[in-house]
Amino acid sequence: MSVLKTEIGPIAAILTVYDKQQVAFSIPLPRQIVIGRQDLGDPEPFRIVNKGNVKHLIVARSDENSVSRRHVQLTVRPDNRIRVANCSTVCPVDFDSRESLNCGESCELALPILFYLGERAVRVESDVDEELPLDVLAHPTMLPGQSLDPESTRIGLVDVDEENLDSKRLLHWLRVTANVFQTVASSPNFIEEAVRAACAMIRLDFTAALLVNDDHWEVVAEYSTQAKLVQWRPSQTVLNRLREECRTVRHDPSMFSDHSQTPASMEDIRSLVAAPILDRQGQVIGAMYGGRGAGSNQSTGIEIREAEAAYFELLAGGIAAGLARVQQEKAAMAARVRFEQFFTPELAKELEANPDLLLGREADVSILFCDIRGFSRVSNRIGPQRTMEWINDVMGTLSECVAEHDGVLVDYIGDGLMAMWGAPTESPDHPLLACRAAFAMIDKLAGIDLRWETELGSSTAVGIGINSGMSYVGNTGSHLKFKYGPLGNTVNLASRVQNATKHLKTTLLVTEETASRLNEELYNRALGPVQVIDIEEPVELYEMVRDPSEGWPGMARDYETALKHFRESNFREASRLLSNNLANFPNDGPSLCLLARTVNAMASKPEPSHPVWILPSK
Repeated sequence: MSVLKTEIGPIAAILTVYDKQQVAFSIPLPRQIVIGRQDLGDPEPFRIVNKGNVKHLIVARSDENSVSRRHVQLTVRPDNRIRVANCSTVCPVDFDSRESLNCGESCELALPILFYLGERAVRVESDVDEELPLDVLAHPTMLPGQSLDPESTRIGLVDVDEENLDSKRLLHWLRVTANVFQTVASSPNFIEEAVRAACAMIRLDFTAALLVNDDHWEVVAEYSTQAKLVQWRPSQTVLNRLREECRTVRHDPSMFSDHSQTPASMEDIRSLVAAPILDRQGQVIGAMYGGRGAGSNQSTGIEIREAEAAYFELLAGGIAAGLARVQQEKAAMAARVRFEQFFTPELAKELEANPDLLLGREADVSILFCDIRGFSRVSNRIGPQRTMEWINDVMGTLSECVAEHDGVLVDYIGDGLMAMWGAPTESPDHPLLACRAAFAMIDKLAGIDLRWETELGSSTAVGIGINSGMSYVGNTGSHLKFKYGPLGNTVNLASRVQNATKHLKTTLLVTEETASRLNEELYNRALGPVQVIDIEEPVELYEMVRDPSEGWPGMARDYETALKHFRESNFREASRLLSNNLANFPNDGPSLCLLARTVNAMASKPEPSHPVWILPSK
């Protein structure tokens, strides 16, 4: 006989299948179940499979034509009557006490019900006895992690003597308990260990652990001291009482005045104990369930004494502690996996220990946007599959630069990425870290070219923009998809600065706010004010260079002098300096752009705001 799941519902009933007048299968009755023969891909008979939202009980092989694949459907009605529907198109359903149910017909019956499918008999009977006497332990079951109250939990040796437990047996209990709790702390098999220990130490005939899964009690582990597993099924009455009280319940023979009233689930059981498994909030998430049978050969007798029930509860508490540990480990692992999408492993570990750092707040940060140039051209040249491999290689390489410089990878945006420094943990030198990461990205392009330049027909190029300032940082995603990042004007401006690299024909630009916070190890030159889309105030932009070529510092000084002449409308002197620059540095994009603006200003009367370059697009 198999014990699978018992449903937590309005009715407590047992469905039993008899094959050749022997019990072949027994389960507590679900709210709805279909009974029939094996279909393609189904397991052997006397198994339950889920098909959609309905459970299917297989009672016959695929070649037994006296049973249809969908023969009978049982549904528990609100009044606890059972609706029996014949779903077969060829076979009737024969009953023990009423006329057969023809194909397509249905009826509603009270328990008990007995009907026949081919050579099998199916019986549905009540498992509830309102008079079933149960004893509830006086002390409340402790929650996992709950601190002990020494006064309320003190156990005296007098109490042990009253239960006829000698000191050796008590010490043995304590040693086994210690071993079980060591297993709880480290082993994935802690439920099986606790079940086995409870069965052996209290000398029960069987013990099982059941967990609440959706709306079912599901047996997850069971053990018997007999050579063959004792046939048993959980009592709905016992489990319902346990859920109501959140305490350990027990039953022994002296509680029955009339054994003829024994419920079906207790026919072969003469005493039992059930202890709740609680979560940290005190909700029942499972139970440990055990008992002694009518023919028990245990030397302790049939009765389960109070001290034994208390010990049983202690081991159930071990399971609760183990489940709490597993849940905590899963949550921590999920959090770490989620965090490591954005943060370095070291920072992810820190956030796992202190998740309050992720709460939304104002923070001083540096934001970096990096965009890959020529994506459409590359995609048209090498096709979608190779484009995906190329973009994965580039993004992976650039992302490593963010992590190596303690940044937060916020998001991938089309053919670009966004990163942040200064949150969730504060970093006073976040502008410098962002620039170092940008230089590392530029350095990595040579390695990418070694792998891809021949196939692409050109080098891989990027444009990088950085801005620093106050921003609101936190989960900018939703409860469905976590995305830690910044919001606000600081972010918008950083994005526009990255786009400005296209117009100024350079690789790395930062705002004046970022440049003002950098030390002298980085070279830069002021490129002048620009007006970007959707930002009201003009922003001063600076080009960053870490290892300038020979002559670059002099060229940068001449550019800044030319920019000063341009602002003062001294266009001829500005054009002379810029022309000299381009003679020595013909690929200098900023000099070329400023010379073009100077020539345009010389050809037409400039507007009063001419020093501010209004960029034509994002």
